Amino acid sequence: MQIMKMGVNCTMMVVMMLSGVLAWGEPDPNDTMITWQEPHWCVAKPNSSEAAVHDAIHFVCGKKAVDCSPIAHGGACYFPRSLYNHASFVMNRYYQLHARNARVCNFRRAGMAAFSNPNTPT
Repeated sequence: MQIMKMGVNCTMMVVMMLSGVLAWGEPDPNDTMITWQEPHWCVAKPNSSEAAVHDAIHFVCGKKAVDCSPIAHGGACYFPRSLYNHASFVMNRYYQLHARNARVCNFRRAGMAAFSNPNTPT
């Protein structure tokens, strides 16, 4: 499990990366399909390439689908300055905006649905 700490004022303070993934499109045989409960958060996969995670941020912020100002320099969620923390923040905002639809949490396999509250420290 990888833990990423985010700023105190952020929606996600600690992101717990889980092994379960909801795939969109062609399923990856290495992913685990979890169906017994609805996911409530969307986060960046810890094993995603930096390019894929950057593309997810660009997709969400570039189309102005959500307010990305909290991850901009001087924003409430800028620190810690981490590509994966910033991506998790905007991915989750986009996911929540789309009524927690698992299909919008894929981000070309850079995102994953979390079933445990990422704000709960372990």
